[in-house]
Amino acid sequence: TDSQADEGGAVYLGGGILNINGGTISDNSAVNGGGIYLNHGTMTVSNGSIQSNAATNNGGGAFVDGGNIIITGGKVSSNTATNNGGGIALNNGNYTMIGGSVIGNTAQNGSGGGIYVTTDTTNVNVNIYSGSISNNQASTSGGAMSVIGPSEGDLELNAQFGVNERHFDSAG
Repeated sequence: TDSQADEGGAVYLGGGILNINGGTISDNSAVNGGGIYLNHGTMTVSNGSIQSNAATNNGGGAFVDGGNIIITGGKVSSNTATNNGGGIALNNGNYTMIGGSVIGNTAQNGSGGGIYVTTDTTNVNVNIYSGSISNNQASTSGGAMSVIGPSEGDLELNAQFGVNERHFDSAG
């Protein structure tokens, strides 16, 4: 809590696996990855929270460069990035969500308020099976999520979204 760095305000991991199963990473700041910076590895959030962190560039809550994010529970909330990925910024990696929430994050001058995915290759996987991505804001595009492909060639985006339902209750 309350740490500052160039990359990863609280945690910097160069490869390997980071499992967050409880606890809170909050009130940290960095240029990229206000809370967490993961360089070529896998981050799993199954409980706990990444909240109220700030990045002066990308990835308010977390920045992942060439890795994978798997969210099965917990929350990524109230994080801010000056540019892209208020909650999570993912560069050349994969995103899987099976539960949990990405809520109330902000990309002040960019895209992907909740989640920002960019790639300079032609393959990225975004799998959202369940969970909640809500009340996120971005100034340019993708309040919930923004996916940006390479400037040349085609982007192959494998996206799967769980069922969204709206139930109506009527009085007779």
